[in-house]
Amino acid sequence: MSPAPWTYDINPDRSRALIMDAEGFTVAYCLRTGPTDITTDLELMAAAPDMLDALQRAREVLLWNLGDDARIDAAFDAVTAAINKATYTQGTTA
Repeated sequence: MSPAPWTYDINPDRSRALIMDAEGFTVAYCLRTGPTDITTDLELMAAAPDMLDALQRAREVLLWNLGDDARIDAAFDAVTAAINKATYTQGTTA
């Protein structure tokens, strides 16, 4: 993954934007094709590295409590699925 933090730069009419990594390289080019403002989507994408880190930390805590409660087990499965989706490891344990 490109190094965090990620930031974005949006053009004045809010129709195009770049998401950049900590080294200034472009991670994504975004183009708005509908009537909605893309700012919220950009903020979500820019937060991706931080969210992945938080999920990985939460997974470690949940791992220690597996089997104690069905809700913990379900949360662990959901967190693991999200990590796998974000890191191209579908079908494996992160």
